[in-house]
Amino acid sequence: MPRHAVMDAAHSARSYALAGALVTDVDLQAEGGAACTAIRVGTAGDLAVVCASGIATVLPALLAGETIHVQAVKLSAAGTTAQKLTAFW
Repeated sequence: MPRHAVMDAAHSARSYALAGALVTDVDLQAEGGAACTAIRVGTAGDLAVVCASGIATVLPALLAGETIHVQAVKLSAAGTTAQKLTAFW
C-alpha cells in the first residue's frame, strides 16, 4: 500500500519530508488533488516520479541540496535512489 504525503500537525502546509530510502511509492497529491511543485534532494541519487501529466520519468544523478521544480503526483520507489527528500506545494 503506498504511503501518502499528507499534511498533519507535525508538517507545514507547504512541505513534507521523507527520510531514508523509499520502500513503497509515495503519493504527492495534496488535499484537493494538487501536485507538488518541487522536490529537494538531501542525499544524491536518482529520482523516479510520475508527473501531473501522467508521464513517469527518472531524473538521474541529482546532487545533494538540489531542488528540482517538477509537478509530481507520485514518487516511485523503483528507480529512486536519492534520499532525504522534501516535497513542496
